[in-house]
Amino acid sequence: MEFTTKRLNIRPIRLEDKNALYEYRSDSETYKYLSFIPTDVKDVEDFIQRSFRDINIQGTWFQFVLLLKDSQLLVGDIGVHFLDTEPENKQVEIGYTLNPLYRNKGIANEALTEIIDYLFHT
Repeated sequence: MEFTTKRLNIRPIRLEDKNALYEYRSDSETYKYLSFIPTDVKDVEDFIQRSFRDINIQGTWFQFVLLLKDSQLLVGDIGVHFLDTEPENKQVEIGYTLNPLYRNKGIANEALTEIIDYLFHT
């Protein structure tokens, strides 16, 4: 499953994304609010390999990456946590991380709008 917005391509995380993720997720200003703080690229590799390949499985996280449409530069990621709740009470938790160079540009808002629309309507 992939999404396209005005400025972004949004797709599931892949192993090839490890270096770009490490670059911004290892930044001390970025990771001060995160639960996943990589100390090296191998940590990111492990994180990607643990990410679920199927969406909407209770108790799991599904990870998307955000790429600028024009350059395909990876600028952030969004995780969707499908909470382990009663089947009739489906709930998610959403977290996002952006490369500091791409904050305050509406990128997270653009991506979250698309993903939330998908979660509610699909």
